[in-house]
Amino acid sequence: MNGPVLLILGLTGQWLLGVAIADWLLGQDSVCVQSGPNGVRHFASSWTERVGLGFVLGIGTTAGILFLWSLCGGSLGREISLCITAVGFVGGGRVVYREFKRARKSANLPANSAEIQGISTEKSWCRCCQVLVFGLFVATLIQSLLTPQRLWDERASFAIKGIVLWEDHSVHSRDLADPDFVQFHPRYPLLIPLAEEHVYALLGTVDDRLAKAIFPLMYLGMVLTMAGGLMRQLTKGSAWFFALLLATIPALVPWEYGFPCGQADAPMACYHGTSVLYLWSAWERFSGENPVGWFRCAVLAGLCGAMAAFTKDEGIAFLLVDAIAMLLVLPIGRRRLHVMKVFLTIFGIAIALLLPWFLHRRGLPLTTEANYFGRASLATILQKRANLQWVIPHLISRMFGEFRDWGLQWWMAVFALIAAPRKMLACPQLVLLLDLIGSLLFLMLAGILSETEVSEHIGGSSHRYLMQIAPVAILLVAGQLGVRRDAGVEK
Repeated sequence: MNGPVLLILGLTGQWLLGVAIADWLLGQDSVCVQSGPNGVRHFASSWTERVGLGFVLGIGTTAGILFLWSLCGGSLGREISLCITAVGFVGGGRVVYREFKRARKSANLPANSAEIQGISTEKSWCRCCQVLVFGLFVATLIQSLLTPQRLWDERASFAIKGIVLWEDHSVHSRDLADPDFVQFHPRYPLLIPLAEEHVYALLGTVDDRLAKAIFPLMYLGMVLTMAGGLMRQLTKGSAWFFALLLATIPALVPWEYGFPCGQADAPMACYHGTSVLYLWSAWERFSGENPVGWFRCAVLAGLCGAMAAFTKDEGIAFLLVDAIAMLLVLPIGRRRLHVMKVFLTIFGIAIALLLPWFLHRRGLPLTTEANYFGRASLATILQKRANLQWVIPHLISRMFGEFRDWGLQWWMAVFALIAAPRKMLACPQLVLLLDLIGSLLFLMLAGILSETEVSEHIGGSSHRYLMQIAPVAILLVAGQLGVRRDAGVEK
């Protein structure tokens, strides 16, 4: 069997593996809100959410399996990649077959005219959004495959490691631990290099053009997961509207540093945005009378948060920001003991999953790593606080003045806060707001602690960093302005 056929089968199996994991974590109810005999709302999910999580979790889980397999002495290559593919087809194929049968059964059920009249407009709108999202995905895939990996970061920080992993078949490669080896960040996480190695193993050769196919798949997964996740709180039409807003942020697509390239900033937006979506969803579970499903959301938040930190080091900072935001809101929320369980679940899972990587990276050399935590001190901050006089105006200008290049999400967030100030008092919304503020403060702190000239360091990276937190801004707007579902309504 030739390489391209194996690649298609492998990427399909990777998606099916993610679908199986999503189905296991979310449960088997394929509706958005399900009412029990006493009118009690139960946690359930849509097929859209499972499809999206299939891409998000499939790529991240495959990289995690390959890392642990190699860390324990296993050899990377076609054999282990085909094993992952087979597991995906077995586990995810069962889920797809079940959904296919359920869809056929639903199509044969009679519907009264009132129901048809009430939902036909919303269905048409949702279908329009779905067509637009799929069209954007296809355009992004074509744009991505038109060129090989050619940008500095995608080659020097990630692609070169993927090639070494494919050639040496191990994360213990001496090249990856050699401080004189030509690469930019030896301690950068390995999710993207391992995902690319998986492609090379299936192909049987290095093809950095085809390796870029995983990034549009992340884009599609992020958008579908946002739509499906929002359906638990919002109407389907509203959920798809905000998913479409996320899909059309120009910094994500069609900008060449977004999903069309092999850098880590757009994947960070995918994993961090998905993690915060489920953190928010877990907290939303406690806003009603029946908090069922919070544990599932918390597990997904922790899992995606760990994948974000395994994608790029900013993921570690985002986990810290998420934790601080939750702790600040905790004293004013309801069901404090239950929310503390959410906190412990999310960050316990994230730390447990990241521990093997943290232990492994201790043996990797420090060359151009920024080492912000090592330089963080009150004296340094006070000494370089003048850098804020450049950083703050720069961020304001980039977020609000350059919206044609990077998107309107920051203007929409400000409008949402002004338009619905009372909704901002809800704990889930406060967590989102503090998460955004904390992320921006972290960027300012990086500008203070950087050894590089602040205009060069922040000026050359702020647009990519803001891309990473753009999904959180859209989520904040959705929570503020989205049309909430009626209790007991089943879609």
